[in-house]
Amino acid sequence: MIHKVSIAGILAVIAYIVYTSLYKGYILWPLLVLMAFLAAVYYVTTSLVTYGMVKKMISDDDPDFIIRSGYIEKNGKDLTSGVLVVSRGRICMFARKGDLGGCRPVFEAAVDEVESYSIGKVDDYHMGLSIDLKKKAGPYRFTGRKFAGREAEFRNALGWGEEPDT
Repeated sequence: MIHKVSIAGILAVIAYIVYTSLYKGYILWPLLVLMAFLAAVYYVTTSLVTYGMVKKMISDDDPDFIIRSGYIEKNGKDLTSGVLVVSRGRICMFARKGDLGGCRPVFEAAVDEVESYSIGKVDDYHMGLSIDLKKKAGPYRFTGRKFAGREAEFRNALGWGEEPDT
């Protein structure tokens, strides 16, 4: 509900800015600050998943690997933002549950089920991680540019160790 109110507020501010600029000849600059605040409220209530929310969900003090990313749904059109976590032999993707906090699992698999992974372009627009599972049709795709820089940490979280030099 809060995110819907923030969208309505953003649209109202935009309409008023357009009205005042066209018919009055000026722009009330403090309204841009209000619009930025409403945009921040929208982001926090729809997309932000904190470290504390994840720790509460996995009941673990220190996950092996955690990174902010997006999950590309099987249809290839929906992108859910959240956090990818490897902890206690599980790979989980958590997204925000509601306006007032909490998170929900979007993807979950055992580390033992991971057959392979690749880091690179996962669709036409995004770089990220693609995971193939042994007994499930894949690939499962996660967006994020930081995967390439944290590949060694991801491999260690999977229990695969260092990648051999070729």
